[in-house]
Amino acid sequence: MDSNALPTRKNLQLTKQSLTLAQKGHHLLDLKYNALMQELKRAEKSANEIREKLQNLLSAAERFLIVAKMELGQENVSVIWESVPWGNPPTLPPYKINETCVALDQAYVIWQQIFTEQQKLSELEETIISLKSRTHRTRKRVSALRNITIPEYETRAKNITEQLEERERDEMSRLKVARR
Repeated sequence: MDSNALPTRKNLQLTKQSLTLAQKGHHLLDLKYNALMQELKRAEKSANEIREKLQNLLSAAERFLIVAKMELGQENVSVIWESVPWGNPPTLPPYKINETCVALDQAYVIWQQIFTEQQKLSELEETIISLKSRTHRTRKRVSALRNITIPEYETRAKNITEQLEERERDEMSRLKVARR
């Protein structure tokens, strides 16, 4: 038999303290869940903005590359473009300026911006994954407190109170019988 289920005033007091603590914990976890959801929505909004910006940058870079191919020729642009170290592009173009055109330079600058934005997007997506995980765990804890723990403590407190009241009534009736 569970010693906490014994109908004593001490167990009733402990159960009520545990119930209060569970309710406070539920409230705090609910606040945390709401804050995490707001942060998640903000991060997803930022990610969508970066994706849209990337689409615009990509289309602009493609337009500049088409213009450069028209001005310099397909082969010249291909040779110059393949000589660019794309792993970590330098700030200045690695090709000779007199062998190129403005459109190719602009495409190069836009591709650098694309790399920077992709890096921001990947960091933001990692943040979103982490936030989703934390949000899921917090939601489970809130639900467990609301649906399992708090009702258990309420039921236990109610049962102990009822048993203590029944015991008092029995004691009162015994005292009345003893006085006669």
